[in-house]
Amino acid sequence: MGLSHALAVLVLLTASVAAQPSPEATKLFEEGRELAKQQKWAEACETFQKSLALDAAPGTKLNLGDCLEKQGKVRSGWLMFEEAARDFDQLKDSRAKFAHDRAASASAKLATLVIKIAEPSRDGLAIRIDDRTATPQPEMVERVDPGRVEVTVTAPNTEQFTTTVTTAAGKTTVVDVPALAGERTPDEPRAEPVAEVDNGRRTRVTVAIGIGVVGGLSLVSSGILGLLAKSKYDAAFDSGQCFEAPIGNVCSPQGQAEVEKAGTMADIGTGFLVAGTILTATGVIVYLTAPKPRSVTVTPIASSSSAGVVVGGTF
Repeated sequence: MGLSHALAVLVLLTASVAAQPSPEATKLFEEGRELAKQQKWAEACETFQKSLALDAAPGTKLNLGDCLEKQGKVRSGWLMFEEAARDFDQLKDSRAKFAHDRAASASAKLATLVIKIAEPSRDGLAIRIDDRTATPQPEMVERVDPGRVEVTVTAPNTEQFTTTVTTAAGKTTVVDVPALAGERTPDEPRAEPVAEVDNGRRTRVTVAIGIGVVGGLSLVSSGILGLLAKSKYDAAFDSGQCFEAPIGNVCSPQGQAEVEKAGTMADIGTGFLVAGTILTATGVIVYLTAPKPRSVTVTPIASSSSAGVVVGGTF
């Protein structure tokens, strides 16, 4: 009998010690209260959370809920009020009514989001509402903070479904999630866009620069050939092989050959001038408007009587 009495006393003492909050939790709770009085809500919430991690006291939950609501995190505050109210109910604590009233007040400020899932039983189905995960059900009713809410639904071997809706306090917003598209067998690779050899804007710029450079070289060549042709033509007259007469220019056979060579060089120079002008314009067009090419070739051509550049490619 004495042993039974001793065990009973030991159990009561152990329960009493377990019910006592830790000194550190109490200290953090008081610090949180002081910060809340100063309306330093972020610091107060952080301190209440640290206290709650050491001792899940309903009073701490109640104060944390108030702090979160003051920060605009109404849903998080509502959840804390609900937890505190349940704890106070179990303890038959008079503060239960106050906690229930705060929960009801916060609930009235929330929006209701209804998510209807076409295939709730699909294997691997995952649903996220903003940054939190929700359990898939045919019809899900979630309380959310008013404002923009993003709903993301994923499942293996399917395309992701994402939508953003705007919710309002006291209103209900419905999101219908259809059967996820793009189902593939596990061994079937995802179809990816075929990569082009030349890549869009960068390719067009590179091609335009290349064409522009060739065009510039053609214009320079044209100028050089023009100067050489003029020099050869003038040399035929300066050497006496050609001279001006009333009936026209008169040249010796050698002088005539030099004049013809000068004319050929001038024609080639003209060809390079035309080609350079065309290439420069083409470079500008390719840069501004041309679709991306898969291949482009630039081939200079010249003969005894003409010169130019052939630009070819697949667009």
